Amino acid sequence: MFNVDAPYRFVAGVPLMTRNTFSPSPVCLSEACLPLNVLIAERHDSQRTALCQALRALGACVIYAASSGWDAYHILRGLDGLAEDGLGIGAVDVVICDLQLPEMDGVELIRQLAALPRKPVLLLSCSLPPRLMLAVREMMRQYQVPFGGLLDKPVRPEQLHRLLQEVVTDRTRAGKPVNTYPSSAQPMFVSRPVLERALDSRAIEPWYQPKTDPLTGRPLGFEVLARWRHPEQGILPTACFLSGIELHGLMERMSAILLEQSLQLLGQLESQDAGLTLSFNLCWSQLADPALADRILHQTRAYRIEPERVVLEMTEWSVIQHMGPTLDNLIRLGMRGFQLSLDDFGAGYNALHLLAELPLDELKIDRSLVHRASCSETATQVLTAVQQLAHRIGLRTVAEGIERDEDYQLVRSLGCDEVQGHFIAPAMCETDFIDWLRCRQTRAGAC
Repeated sequence: MFNVDAPYRFVAGVPLMTRNTFSPSPVCLSEACLPLNVLIAERHDSQRTALCQALRALGACVIYAASSGWDAYHILRGLDGLAEDGLGIGAVDVVICDLQLPEMDGVELIRQLAALPRKPVLLLSCSLPPRLMLAVREMMRQYQVPFGGLLDKPVRPEQLHRLLQEVVTDRTRAGKPVNTYPSSAQPMFVSRPVLERALDSRAIEPWYQPKTDPLTGRPLGFEVLARWRHPEQGILPTACFLSGIELHGLMERMSAILLEQSLQLLGQLESQDAGLTLSFNLCWSQLADPALADRILHQTRAYRIEPERVVLEMTEWSVIQHMGPTLDNLIRLGMRGFQLSLDDFGAGYNALHLLAELPLDELKIDRSLVHRASCSETATQVLTAVQQLAHRIGLRTVAEGIERDEDYQLVRSLGCDEVQGHFIAPAMCETDFIDWLRCRQTRAGAC
């Protein structure tokens, strides 16, 4: 079952390899430990042993090994239960998976991973045709199983180290401790009075993520994102409370507060001749509201902001809920000079026809398409076609979700007009955003 030349320690029936199981590898890439628990699901004894030795040299916290998908699944289920029971056993952070496993293949294992409350990052160690591999990655995205990269066979320790370090970096950047999978980004049930108090006290506030020129790095604008300064749980992202806002009919109230504060900031920046645009998201209920255009125009006039400085974003799903009223609003907003943007393009299924039907100025390319393109030739060609199509019909393009230098270099080479993502800058509170802008302007002046 666990055919590696090493003794095992059992915790509540779960076979466990400690860091001291293996003798030091001749290749030592880092003296610092990687704070990760790793499960190897590999059918070949030699590859499994090589992975264990490489992980030992890299300082992985705990290493588990399984020779079949069924064994791997039971280890994951067992450890997940122990972590929830508070027995001090950390859940698995990373699974290194061979898709062609006996008993339960890797595809079935991915489906089972989707049902776990703590989903580990998956590194795939297999050789499949590019189109099959692209389909596997799309399946993982649909199941919301995090993809960490592809590993060569036989294992290359330097490649393994790079991918695991990216896992640690990504989780640290997102504010998630390793060895645990907190539910801070999951939707919460929040009562209406609690949300109303948060809105009244301005505990729900706008944060700002920059959009920059990929060629020069010059700031071009910023997107407004909601954050909640929760008294007990700290800064909560929109995903935690948006469903409650919608359920209790507070979307318009929250949007008015966020837009007012954002326009006030834009007015301050305009006095400094920053020349930035403000991007603001509209939901389906707002797009169907006949008073939307007049309300937004009134708010922009109150802060003496030209409508051309405001980009109103909408997703495909939001648009198609009430197409007639939505077009009514978009036409009126466009006539008044507001810029209109179709968000998350490439994440849906029927958005192509909307490019011909909506009075758009901008196309935001979804992060999922950008990420796939940096490691798939097929996805690169799709992204190239989207970029070229947008320019041919006169749309500005924004590549969002830029998390790595590979993503940045790719969209830059394809001619995307603007970029946005953690690689450029995360969403920031007003004070930090102003400091970031000042730093960028200082650096530009020094050049």
